[in-house]
Amino acid sequence: MHLSRSIFGNTIVSRSKSDGKTILYDGHDDGQLPVSNGLSDRISKDLKKRGFKYVGAITIYSHLQACGIINDHDKDCPCYMRIVREYPIVRMERELEVW
Repeated sequence: MHLSRSIFGNTIVSRSKSDGKTILYDGHDDGQLPVSNGLSDRISKDLKKRGFKYVGAITIYSHLQACGIINDHDKDCPCYMRIVREYPIVRMERELEVW
């Protein structure tokens, strides 16, 4: 179980290419939110190759939001401003988003 958690965490971090920063995708702060994107699809495929199950692109995208790798808060949300103010961020262009 410990090894599985380690592989899962390392895969997500290495694939995000955000250098430990929270990702802000263009347009997401205006409420244009996908259910998955290229990053979540790549992570999902990588984990499935390693034997993980139930790790589809939508599930991974939700996990990336929940653990703070992706900030999809609306720009009027107090959480959005707090994250932008208090944590390092990186802005990225949208990539293969599924609506």
